[in-house]
Amino acid sequence: MVERFAQNYDKYRAYAYSICKCHDLKNDLCQDAYIKIDTLLTKNPQKEISDGFIYKTIQSVFIDRVRKAKPAYLEEIYTEPQITDQTTLKERLEIQEILSNLFYFDREILMLTQRESLRSVAKKIGISPASVLKYKREAQQKVKMLWEDLKAA
Repeated sequence: MVERFAQNYDKYRAYAYSICKCHDLKNDLCQDAYIKIDTLLTKNPQKEISDGFIYKTIQSVFIDRVRKAKPAYLEEIYTEPQITDQTTLKERLEIQEILSNLFYFDREILMLTQRESLRSVAKKIGISPASVLKYKREAQQKVKMLWEDLKAA
């Protein structure tokens, strides 16, 4: 198993890169996939492992990583139309980190105004639409400031 994995390691890394579009993550995905397959073979030594199984394992490891890094509230905000294919996984994770650093109220204002009008948000919260707009702009400024700090670091 080790020999075959080492022999085709470049192909597996290329496949991992085609999924995640991140040079740093591709090696981690291959290593995690190897660990997963090695654990499986330890439990069941007679199991036949094909290249297709290895590719599928790399894909499932990537999906697991994305799911673990993505808090539940972000699933509603950041769907495919808002994050283009040009955005890398690293940028997606940075956006998620920034949103997780916001206060609950700021995050909720951004989420609600993303889906609903200012008036309906104001009605739900019990404040004026002008206040909702003010809080939304302040939250957007915080996101922008955190993004710039992250890029400067």
